[in-house]
Amino acid sequence: METLGLILNNKALVIPAIVVVLTQILKVVSNLVKEQKIDFSKLLTDGGMPSSHSATVCSLATIVALESSVASTQFAIALILAVIVMHDASGVRYEAGKHAEILNLVIEKDENLKENLNKNKKLTELLGHTKLEVIAGAITGIILSVIIYMLMR
Repeated sequence: METLGLILNNKALVIPAIVVVLTQILKVVSNLVKEQKIDFSKLLTDGGMPSSHSATVCSLATIVALESSVASTQFAIALILAVIVMHDASGVRYEAGKHAEILNLVIEKDENLKENLNKNKKLTELLGHTKLEVIAGAITGIILSVIIYMLMR
């Protein structure tokens, strides 16, 4: 039980966890504004506005900065991790999603491919993020983290 208490008092674990949940909820709201309908599946999907990956890693970096200072090794690690994750989200994963979109179009047009490759199951197309979604996620993560951090003091 003592271990659970230590974990729940670890701001670098708790605050990013709260931020990822709030950011996923924001995806539902963002989709509601864009599509004029509520889609609760956005709570559990990758991609979309804002990037919860960016929000989470920026949240972690923010909490480490607040707890340990921007001069700490821990902050350097968190910041480098955040940059790598955000680059991957808007680069590699975004392009992989575009590839999936094109492959789905090719498969859809060829019945033989459609039957043999995926049994009518489409490849996931929304894997990554646009640069705007990544930036929005980063800003969301930083702002929410500071607010939650101040509330937990």
